[in-house]
Amino acid sequence: MEGKITEQLFNLQKDPGELVNLADELTEKKNELHDLLMNQMVENHDFCDLTQPLWWKDGHKLTWDELINLYVFE
Repeated sequence: MEGKITEQLFNLQKDPGELVNLADELTEKKNELHDLLMNQMVENHDFCDLTQPLWWKDGHKLTWDELINLYVFE
């Protein structure tokens, strides 16, 4: 999206193609899921920080190469 940060929430059972973004309509549910995600991330020692606008621990946007290198298995 040309650098625009958006929140997205989809009903994958009714909308498997992810065509209808429900994030603005379901604020209470979005907040509930956000809290659940943050708790799971803490429990699993995830390196991203959802309190920051770009999530990555130092605030920069990940490049494709950086992302790929995080998940290279030997």
